[in-house]
Amino acid sequence: MNKMATFDFDEKQRKNFSIIPTGIYNAAIEKIEELTARSGNKYKHITFRVFGKKAEKEKVNGRLVWDNIVLLKQVEWKIQGLLYACGLPHEGKVELSKDWKELIGKELKIGIRKREYQGTEQNEIKNFYSITTEVVSQPKPSEEKKGDIPIIEEDEGEIDVSKIPF
Repeated sequence: MNKMATFDFDEKQRKNFSIIPTGIYNAAIEKIEELTARSGNKYKHITFRVFGKKAEKEKVNGRLVWDNIVLLKQVEWKIQGLLYACGLPHEGKVELSKDWKELIGKELKIGIRKREYQGTEQNEIKNFYSITTEVVSQPKPSEEKKGDIPIIEEDEGEIDVSKIPF
């Protein structure tokens, strides 16, 4: 006799899988797994949890977002950017544990954008920034005042890339 499973999900427990709006968010690294792609290349699957004023404003506080970093020479720049954003050594010869446990719990800022993949809209982590990086808005032409860039509420706007050291 086949017995059917019955579920009674509480509406409050339902997970929100909607797209996180494009922007720069505070995040913490929650988990890192090493996996192997169909191509045979190893990669790190990194889980980030967003938090802070921007996340609260967008109603995505506590949401998870993921990134994959393929372990190839061609993408060492991305690993370097992640290490820099986490406040870890990022120049010269740098050694990490096999499971990258030194990154777990690190707080940083991540640039999230939307992208379309196989006909569906997804989030993508575009950049990593230090948690202390100031986020500024780009002034509208009518707001420009002799080159001043107004600082706006934390976690909104764009990063001043001229202040990134590499």
